Amino acid sequence: MIKIIEGNIVNAKTDFIIHQVNCQGVMGSGVAKALRDYDEGIYKHYRKFCEFCKFEPEELLGTCDAYLLKDRGQIVLSLFAQNNYGYDGKQYTDLEAFRDGLRYISQHFGVWREKNGLEGKDLCRTSVALPYKIGCVRGGADWEVVYKIIEEELKDYDVELWRLDE
Repeated sequence: MIKIIEGNIVNAKTDFIIHQVNCQGVMGSGVAKALRDYDEGIYKHYRKFCEFCKFEPEELLGTCDAYLLKDRGQIVLSLFAQNNYGYDGKQYTDLEAFRDGLRYISQHFGVWREKNGLEGKDLCRTSVALPYKIGCVRGGADWEVVYKIIEEELKDYDVELWRLDE
């Protein structure tokens, strides 16, 4: 089930927050910056992931970095679905990487819970928050295509799409 929620995604009470990041180690705008401003640890963990992975930046596409917000018992997943970034109207979101990343994420909710000491909740009741129009506003993708991917890959979970008026 997908619900649209008005407000800032940092206020989500879901088990997981998924947001899209680039492979260049930059969280300079949009939801990524809002999460960075909320908890600098998200950014530091993401930068470390980018720097210490033995990949070329584009090889991160379709993967994600998991960061536990200990005080909230919530995991933030930084989904690598764009290699670069820009403000020129081009499409930077790689839709195949976005789909692959969501598929990987949906298959590993239980692993992340266990690894972070959050096991015990029924996986069928997993709740996930994503930004409304993820990959579209800054990444340039078509929302109808992205929404369909979310419906298909997260169909077994409670999904909240957080819409923030800017």
